[in-house]
Amino acid sequence: MKAAVLIQVHKNPEQVARLCQALRHPAFDLYLNVDAKSDMEPFRRLIPDVRYVAARTAVYWGDYSQVETTLRGLREIMAVPIIYDYVLFISGQDYPVIPPASMVARLGADRGTEYIPWIGLEGDDAYRRAMRRRYEHYHFRLRNRTLGAILDRLFRTVWPVRRRVPLPAMYKGSSWWMLTGDCVRYVLDFCEERPDVLRFFEHVKCADELFFQSVILNSPFAGRVLSENYRYTDWSAGQPNPKLLDTTDFERIVSSGKWFARKLDFNVSPQLFDRLDESRTRMARLETAEEAAGETLP
Repeated sequence: MKAAVLIQVHKNPEQVARLCQALRHPAFDLYLNVDAKSDMEPFRRLIPDVRYVAARTAVYWGDYSQVETTLRGLREIMAVPIIYDYVLFISGQDYPVIPPASMVARLGADRGTEYIPWIGLEGDDAYRRAMRRRYEHYHFRLRNRTLGAILDRLFRTVWPVRRRVPLPAMYKGSSWWMLTGDCVRYVLDFCEERPDVLRFFEHVKCADELFFQSVILNSPFAGRVLSENYRYTDWSAGQPNPKLLDTTDFERIVSSGKWFARKLDFNVSPQLFDRLDESRTRMARLETAEEAAGETLP
């Protein structure tokens, strides 16, 4: 089993270096996709032994650039002369809860499953109506946010053109996922064959939460999808962004059965990194002991 881990980063090179160290495993090749607005040199100095995505993108929240930078990273991964069974897409503020060896074993045991959370957007509840507004009208995520907001409002009120959706159905979910190499190749080929779909998503609000779900759930891979990405994330505050986790969350994180915790900041809670490292080491030792015991059984 061989996997590429694509890590989207824009800050905290020391934290990203620790994340990379925590993910070291012979089955994992690490790829750093550094936001073009960020200085690359601190990352290269601290983390010289990973692969860096060459085609960098300036990424802005809610903008199509989040999809564009992911696709660029995936193209470079698929261009190397290595056949990857899986691509894991994580952020620089994720951190592993279980040992990399456990991830490799679980991915190998369920090989062929696509791990990407999703919900369908048909239905008349308030949440789905709000999500449909992200793509039914043109959205403009301009660098001048005030001008972009004005254009958004104009297209929703003064000229409320309902856009033609180029896919049979739309789906929404997390930006972070784990997909088979075959599925990633399908998505990249689809992008080449359907530029109209890419043009459509260029004017979708928070397209990164819609694009991959909508392409994959309308594809031959739909039957292989598990609506799960094994991230522990705390949305309990009801804010646009998840809670920054700290040591008070530790027990909930390690008992969650998730593979990664999101999201962490070393400047906020360095102790949480230490506790997760210690927990992961204990897990690895226990698993090694259990394997050794199994091998000695008659």
